[in-house]
Amino acid sequence: MITKHTITLCAFLLTSPVWATLQPIMTSSVNEVFTSVDWSFQHNMIAASTFPKTGSDEIHVFRWQTNSMTEIVGIETSEVVNAIAWSYANNYLAVGLRSSISANELLLAHVNTNGVLLATNRVEIGAGVRSIAWRPIVSMEQMIIGTDDVSSELRLVSFNGTTSSILTTINHSSALQVNSNAIAWRPNGKQFAVAFDDTSEPVVLYTNSTSNTFVLYNTTNRTSYIPTSVGWS
Repeated sequence: MITKHTITLCAFLLTSPVWATLQPIMTSSVNEVFTSVDWSFQHNMIAASTFPKTGSDEIHVFRWQTNSMTEIVGIETSEVVNAIAWSYANNYLAVGLRSSISANELLLAHVNTNGVLLATNRVEIGAGVRSIAWRPIVSMEQMIIGTDDVSSELRLVSFNGTTSSILTTINHSSALQVNSNAIAWRPNGKQFAVAFDDTSEPVVLYTNSTSNTFVLYNTTNRTSYIPTSVGWS
C-alpha cells in the first residue's frame, strides 16, 4: 500500500557557530505521492510531480512566500514523470516523461512571473526521458536530456519559451542508458558529466568542441558500482 505524502519545505536555522537541525517551515496542501521536486532560480516557485491519476494533474507548481505556499499552476501529463527541472532564467520548466506510444516524452512549459502558464510544448523524443540538466549559460536556454534510447542516449535541446529544437544527438554506446537525474554541467557550461547505468564506464565527461557539438572528453575506469546520481562543484 502506498502512503500519500505532502511536500514539506525545510530551512537551515543558523545558530552561531554551527548549523542547527533542519526544520520544516511549510507544508503543501496537495495530498498526493510526490516523485520529484525542483525549486526555480527566480520568483520562489517550486515544481513537483506526482504519480499519474485519471483526471488529475501530474505537475504542480507552487509559489512559496514567507507564510504560505499556494499551488498556482497544474499540468496534466497522463504519464509517469522521470525528471523535472527549471531553467536558470525565464522560468522555463522541463519535464521528462516515461516512454509511451501516444505521448511526447519531453514537456516544456513557460510560467511567467505572475505564475501564469503561458505556453507548453511537447517534444517527441522516441524514448523515455530519464534525466534533464539545463545548461548554465542563461543566454542559450539549452538543456541536455538523457533517454532510454541506447542508440542516441543524449540530446541537446533548446527552448525559447514557445518552440523547441533538438540541436544535437549523442550516442556514447550501443548498450548503455543514462540513469535518472544523473547529468550535471560544469558551471562554465562547456562540459557535462553523465552517469550511466553500467559498471564499464559509470561516469563519462563530454566537452564542447564547436558550436553545439560535444565530444567525449574522459571516462572513469571500470568499477563494481553503478552510480545513481552525479554532481559538479
